[in-house]
Amino acid sequence: MKLRRSGLSISATTMGVAALLLAGCSSPAKEAVTVGDQEAVASPTATAEPAASGSRGVLTQDQADAALPAVEAITAEGWEVGSIDDAGAADDDAASTYNPAECDLSASTDFGDVALVPEGEEAVAASKAEFKKSGDEMFDLHGATVELKSYESEVDSDKLEAFAEKLKDCANFTITDDQGITSAVQILPVSLPNYADSTLAFKLQASVSFLIVIADIAVVASGHNVVTIAQVGLGGIDPQVVSELASATMANLETATQ
Repeated sequence: MKLRRSGLSISATTMGVAALLLAGCSSPAKEAVTVGDQEAVASPTATAEPAASGSRGVLTQDQADAALPAVEAITAEGWEVGSIDDAGAADDDAASTYNPAECDLSASTDFGDVALVPEGEEAVAASKAEFKKSGDEMFDLHGATVELKSYESEVDSDKLEAFAEKLKDCANFTITDDQGITSAVQILPVSLPNYADSTLAFKLQASVSFLIVIADIAVVASGHNVVTIAQVGLGGIDPQVVSELASATMANLETATQ
């Protein structure tokens, strides 16, 4: 299952869930908005005061490319450029059943109908970086992505407040795929600085059988631009990866647009 709208993406792994991506909150807080019913365990990075604002204008393709972070932005060992998609991607067309039904994130529902820009508008510039870390075990896989999109229209982050409210009501739900395999999903808070106009950050944890998929997600809305950052891992993740990638990306974006 995969849902893609203007500036908003929702995707899943073969276990049922990999990452849920969105941005929100129009308040100028120092902390990113987060959702979940437990205290955030991560600490804000040193960039929290002041948080980088990023460019708010429409980007050229060269600027979007220049804003992407290098793998060296990740301080944890073992990361390299590359994607883990080939390790077992989900069938995006496969039907899944959500319980409760109001937490259905698929494209057949209006859960994600909170487009950040007018529906159908294509990005004028888009760039993506992918990183991976493979361990010694079969299921020891970790991936991280940074995606930057720039639009002619200014991002309407206010619409995402409603999306965030829906997520709060779906802190715990299940997904059953077309093979009858059920994943139990939790949405938990993540601590991150509030970059640019608005930032939302949270953790998604899905368990099926003996496997646990964990994803840290953050999206930054900055004028005409949306930065989506996610890290996904089996069994566990490096807790600072999303924070480090967000900090590097926003700093690069400032430099690229000067």
